[in-house]
Amino acid sequence: MLRDPVIAILLLAGVAEVLAGDPLVDWLVLVLTAAALGWDRIRRRRPPDGEAVAVARAGQGWVGRLVPARLSPALVVGGLVYVTVAGRLDPFSWPALVAVAAPGLVGVSSAWQARSTPPAQAAPIHAGGAAAWAALFVVLALWELSALLLQPSITMGSPLHPTISVLLDPALGSQLGRSVGFAVWLALGWLLVRR
Repeated sequence: MLRDPVIAILLLAGVAEVLAGDPLVDWLVLVLTAAALGWDRIRRRRPPDGEAVAVARAGQGWVGRLVPARLSPALVVGGLVYVTVAGRLDPFSWPALVAVAAPGLVGVSSAWQARSTPPAQAAPIHAGGAAAWAALFVVLALWELSALLLQPSITMGSPLHPTISVLLDPALGSQLGRSVGFAVWLALGWLLVRR
C-alpha cells in the first residue's frame, strides 16, 4: 500500500462510507476496487518504478479497447439517448445506480484490458502537473472531511458546512441537471479511457 497509495485511499474511503451509514453498495464498490487494484498489482508484478511487467501465459494477451478511440455518430447518438434516459431516473434508485455503474464498468474494463503503452512511447509526467493534481485532490479531500466532521451528524448534510454532494444537490435536482451530470460523467470517462 505504501507503493500505491490509491489502494489505501480507497480502503479509507470505504471505511468512512461504513461509518457514515451509507448503503452497502457505496462502500462495497470502494473496497472491491481497492482489492482489484491490489490483485492487479500482484498479477502484473510491478517493480517500484511503476513499469508494468506483463505476465506471460499461454493463450493470454492484451485485447483491444471496448471503448472506441474516436467519436462516431452512432456513439454520440447512443450517448445522447443514455443521458436522456438516465436523467429521467429517480436519484438514488437502483436503476440510477446501474446507469452510473454501467459506463464506469465498461470504461474500467476497457482501460484494464487495453494494450499498455510501452514506457518509451508514454508521455512524460511533469512534476508541476502532478503536484497540481495532487494538491487539488488533497484540498478536495480535506474540504470533504472537514465538512463531514462539522455536520450536525455524520448522516445529515449541513448547508453551513456543505460537502461536495450537498453543493451538487440543487444542480442535480432536476431532470435536465441529472442529464447534464450524466453527460459530464460519460464525457470525462471517455476522455480518460481513450488516453
